[in-house]
Amino acid sequence: MSDIIHALQSCHLFKDIPETAIQDFIKEFPYQVQEYGQGACIISKDDTPGYIGIVLSGTLGIYSDSLHGGHTLIGIADENYLFGFIARFYNNARSITALYARNRCKIVKFMIPACMASHEFIAKTDTRIISNMFAILTAHIERDFDRMYLISTYSVRIKLVRYLLYERTKNNSLTFQCPFNKTELASYLGVYRTSLIHEIRKMDNEEIIAADKNQFTILDIEQLIEIEQMSYER
Repeated sequence: MSDIIHALQSCHLFKDIPETAIQDFIKEFPYQVQEYGQGACIISKDDTPGYIGIVLSGTLGIYSDSLHGGHTLIGIADENYLFGFIARFYNNARSITALYARNRCKIVKFMIPACMASHEFIAKTDTRIISNMFAILTAHIERDFDRMYLISTYSVRIKLVRYLLYERTKNNSLTFQCPFNKTELASYLGVYRTSLIHEIRKMDNEEIIAADKNQFTILDIEQLIEIEQMSYER
């Protein structure tokens, strides 16, 4: 038990939570730790998870799957990513996204009794853990709104510009490592991979950015901002 307690203490869900409160939580909600290989499906859209999961190591791709076979990447779940709570209690017990392992990953799952309602879960859980949980869910919502802003244009160029400015702000640096490969980034921005690569090369040739595999360096921040601001005039 000491190993799992130590691992959980580094998770955002249990940030600043006393060890005794964590022990009470895992006694109330038994846990399983599972490992997945690259490409494994953790949860499919419309699955009915009976647990709340946390990514302990590795990363997951977050996908929105359509009824017609569409498979769109909408984000990356890093370590500490929390999933299953909304699906379990607030979406008719069905997942709204699909999660796939991008690399080898380890996940802890806290099993929730099938008959338990959300108010019962909240009543049985330390209020500090609930507070952390809603802080995490709020961050998820903020990230979803950020992506909606990035893709709310038909222009591949403007989508890319917005993304570069977004990452520059997030990393507080003109040079940053993109967490996506080109195929994933194209899916995330809702564009064709060939169109994205063409625009990256074009901006590289214009010396607005320097692109080296997944590393980007913004060379002309004023030009990027001007391109982004011009999008509102259309």
